[in-house]
Amino acid sequence: MYVPNFTFRYRVENSELVAMFWADEVAKCNYKEFEDIVSFDATFNSNKYNIKLVPFIGIDNHGKCVTLGSRMLLHEDTKSYTWLLNAFMTAFSHEPTMIVTDQDGSMKRAIEAVFKKAKHRLCMWHIMQKIPSKICKEIYDETNFKERFDKIVWNMFIEPLKFKEKWTTSRYKSENSFFKSFTSPGATHVSFMMSYESTMEMQRYRQEALDFKTIEAAPKCEIKLEIKLHAAQVYTRTIFLLVQTKINEGCWNCTIQDLKKDEGCETVIIRDKKPNDNRSLFH
Repeated sequence: MYVPNFTFRYRVENSELVAMFWADEVAKCNYKEFEDIVSFDATFNSNKYNIKLVPFIGIDNHGKCVTLGSRMLLHEDTKSYTWLLNAFMTAFSHEPTMIVTDQDGSMKRAIEAVFKKAKHRLCMWHIMQKIPSKICKEIYDETNFKERFDKIVWNMFIEPLKFKEKWTTSRYKSENSFFKSFTSPGATHVSFMMSYESTMEMQRYRQEALDFKTIEAAPKCEIKLEIKLHAAQVYTRTIFLLVQTKINEGCWNCTIQDLKKDEGCETVIIRDKKPNDNRSLFH
């Protein structure tokens, strides 16, 4: 059966399938729109042959995870990841702006070899998940190591609690749960692919439903301000609700403390009603 604009690559060693890559037309359209930040993760056992599922994930304009095609690898080494990224470039023609991965030396070397412009960043969630297994239990549980480590990692802009409660739940936990829902160590290639296709259809249906809601349903503005009406026109409904909350906070919870003009530059000191929360805006 001919499938338009479908890319498929595979690699065989000693009569054994060791790598496979595929991306359909929908995945390519999604990549064209949401190529800013792409993550990939090789922690999912796809079937009984110990081949890893390596999905490439982006974030769509509804703030949801979207699959930009998938790959399967038997070996997690630099050679395999290099082949994988070259297959990725064959399908999508150009690099993402940023690539986010687990802390893995083989991935790092492959990315440096194939991607010349993309910025490589490590996934903080994966790193923090691994900390307990890398540190002696007595040190991790019975000393102030975790508190001291948090002070090094986190800053005033991203607090540990906010990261763990918001980012973890909305991004990597949901992503991990999504892919683990149809991967099984006992599955065959055929049963895995059938489950994969069904799950992709569900994901794409949800995306289409959110698109429809954005196009057809008028957003509910709590207070009709011009800035809100404009935001309702340029954002999807999901994102608009988040922006509306920030607009409300800016209108009712912030005051201008000082305004300075110097050689065409205006410095506005905005004070939040929360104590010790100052921000300087330059325009």
